[in-house]
Amino acid sequence: MRIKIGILVVYAVILSGICTPHIVAHELIKDISGTHAAILHFTPEDDPVAGAKTGIYYDIPGKEVVRQVANSLKVESDTGGIVVDLPLQQAGTSLSSEFTFPTRGAYILTLSIKNADGTVITFKSTLRIEHSLNGQTTSSKVPTWAVSGLFTTLLFLGILIAVAVWVKYKS
Repeated sequence: MRIKIGILVVYAVILSGICTPHIVAHELIKDISGTHAAILHFTPEDDPVAGAKTGIYYDIPGKEVVRQVANSLKVESDTGGIVVDLPLQQAGTSLSSEFTFPTRGAYILTLSIKNADGTVITFKSTLRIEHSLNGQTTSSKVPTWAVSGLFTTLLFLGILIAVAVWVKYKS
């Protein structure tokens, strides 16, 4: 009897671990051909704010980036209204730049680099700015991780209550 309860508790713990969302501070992206990868990071805290300076960092593991005119970072709004070519700073295999996103909304970032063998690699990603300096957000939607965490907690508590009721009923 105790073994069955123990197995149920183990299953509940495993299930809560599987349902817990995975939160990452950096995003792994692929180039448009799907053959190269880069790690993309934004500051502050991977949650840029409209109207405040944002650091944009790319790390291309295993690729020595050649510093030439071919290296460029273009930022454009998804509506096509804002198009900016940003200067890049290089440190080994890392490239970085800073930009102040003027408004909330979606932006398309296109990084084109020339690697050591002369081929051009292009990374394209979309960034959604949801916060502005005045504290407004683009939506009042509850984050997915919060809903998932609440669901997992309620499921775990439900299983524990069911097991407790079942044990009480059996004895």
